Amino acid sequence: ADLFSDDGIAVLRMSDFSEGKINFDDIKRTSESNIKKEFLLKDFDIVIGLSGSIKNFAIVEKINEPIYINQRVAVLRDSQPLIKWIIQSNIYISQIISKLPNTTIANVSASDVQDVYIPIVSILEQLSIEKFLHSETARIDNLIKNIEKSISLLRERRESLIEKVFSGEIEPYYNQ
Repeated sequence: ADLFSDDGIAVLRMSDFSEGKINFDDIKRTSESNIKKEFLLKDFDIVIGLSGSIKNFAIVEKINEPIYINQRVAVLRDSQPLIKWIIQSNIYISQIISKLPNTTIANVSASDVQDVYIPIVSILEQLSIEKFLHSETARIDNLIKNIEKSISLLRERRESLIEKVFSGEIEPYYNQ
């Protein structure tokens, strides 16, 4: 952290990604002399946080400038099509949990991630599964969005009702 600045090469920290996406709004930078070339990210790499939430990951998409990973960030590279789905599964997560030391903060190593058993099927089957998962999770995400919209509308209705009662627009009634 002492080597971060506003200029130089972008460095991806664990706090810069979550829920599959990278947030470049608060990206830190450092001098190129502080960087090891093997930590350069490539398009379609998957980054995984190694501390805190073991479910923290993101997929690197179309990088416009060089960006390197910081400590406690692992990279899955040249992976199978299903890997982004597998790392969200209980099969993966339970294996990672089994490697956790008894500490307050969940910390795993890159070798712990490498040692996870991942069932792999043929590329054709993977593509079929990926298509299904993409379609179904998009449908579920849409349902969640609609429910959240309904919740928001109900909250507005609740606030309006309270306001109308206290402004005298509506006369409260009591069932006794």
